[in-house]
Amino acid sequence: MPTLLVPSPAGPLPVAETPYRGSVPFPADVVEVGERLAAGRAREAIALRTGPLLPLSDAPWVIEARATLEEARRQVALLGRDPDALYELADRLVDGLELWEATAASLPSGDPRHALAHARCRRLARQDG
Repeated sequence: MPTLLVPSPAGPLPVAETPYRGSVPFPADVVEVGERLAAGRAREAIALRTGPLLPLSDAPWVIEARATLEEARRQVALLGRDPDALYELADRLVDGLELWEATAASLPSGDPRHALAHARCRRLARQDG
């Protein structure tokens, strides 16, 4: 089976021509994020994912995978109630009132982020209407 060398930031990856698939294992942050989410390790999953999956792609399967991954991150953070994970994700996603409300509720009143989370909640609530 012929192999192509596809450029990547980590160096060329060997890819089989038919069907197109990697012919050697290679790391992918989206896979690592999924594994951590499945294990309930929200903080690690949030730290690994610094941006949306393939942000310039409008392929239907990419759009679906991107939305599913983002919602999974949100749900694991919300269900885990880890204040640090909630704050980090809310800060990255910026406009999620539900995340900011959960963040504000999870932080102790003496934490400086508590006031910031409440301020974000008020701004988003006014913005929504």
